[in-house]
Amino acid sequence: MRARRIEQGFEHPTTLSALSKLALLLAKVGKHREAEPMMRRLLESLDGALGADHAHSITAMNNLAVLLKKMGKLEERPSSSTAGRLTPASGAWGPRTGPR
Repeated sequence: MRARRIEQGFEHPTTLSALSKLALLLAKVGKHREAEPMMRRLLESLDGALGADHAHSITAMNNLAVLLKKMGKLEERPSSSTAGRLTPASGAWGPRTGPR
């Protein structure tokens, strides 16, 4: 992962794909604390590169929401990159994208 990031840059689609796969794998094996910052960084990068309404950004936000729910952290205030898109009280998507 580090070599790919250095060679291609963090915003390169291949690097972002590798980060996504690694974060999902870590979450799947229960390493939530390691997966969370990766998922947050991925969401931030995708929002910047593709826009918040792009399917990849929405998928990344959903993956982060699922992880936060598993960690019992969904009630915390969302970061500025997710503010208004994730409804902490209900644990559901904000009004802009509707429930999944």
